[in-house]
Order: sequence, then structure tokens, then C-alpha cells
Amino acid sequence: NAPNIISNQTIIHGSIRALTIEHLEFAKKYLWQLSTLYMMRHSNIIEINFTEGYPPLINTLELIPTNIDIQSLSYFTTESFGYYLQNKKGLYVLLGTAQDIPLHSPQFIVPLDILSIGYQYFLQRITAEVAR
Repeated sequence: NAPNIISNQTIIHGSIRALTIEHLEFAKKYLWQLSTLYMMRHSNIIEINFTEGYPPLINTLELIPTNIDIQSLSYFTTESFGYYLQNKKGLYVLLGTAQDIPLHSPQFIVPLDILSIGYQYFLQRITAEVAR
């Protein structure tokens, strides 16, 4: 029941999410610097292991329709589509279904009216691109 007991080992797991590769690298570098200062000050050992996940999902700005707020297309979502967007122009859009059923669940079925909205959206995007 001593309030000043300090454990001999602490393990922390987490993730770093960023909107750009530069921000991700900055966050990792800052974490290293902070850890180094802490180790020097407190004579501790800190071990950091970064495992690479999906890259930041960065939409192509020129593909965003003018009537959509750019902030609404800034995601901390990680997705394999981020790899594609590193090499090609593209736009990742979340199409809400207003369901309480989680994604990747066997009970999840996209309602046809929502699917129709998505179809109309992408049809407009393609038509706008062809018209350019």
C-alpha cells in the first residue's frame, strides 16, 4: 500500500497517426528526442520499437470538389489505399451508412439508397474529370 512504489518495467503500446509523411517522421523524431532527454535526466533505459503500418492517406487536392470542405477529407484513418495515393492521384471518400453494425461484420449490408448516393457522387467526379 505504499504510494511511492515505482515499477521496474513499464510497457506502453500505441500508434502514431499523421496527415503527412513529414508529420509522421517529425512525431517519431520528437518521441526519440523526448525519450533521450528523459533517460539522461532519470538514468532510465527506454526502448522504442516502431513498426510501420499503412502510410498517411493523402487525397489529391485538385480532385476535391469545390463544394466540399477540405478538412472533411483529412483522415487519421489508415488504409491500404494510402499506398496507392503515394503513386497516383486519387480521392478517398467515406460514404456513411448510418448503421450501428460495424464494418467487416457479416451482418453489414450497404443499403441500396446509400450505394446510389455513392454511385452518383463518383459519376459526377468522373464526368467533371472528363470535361477538363
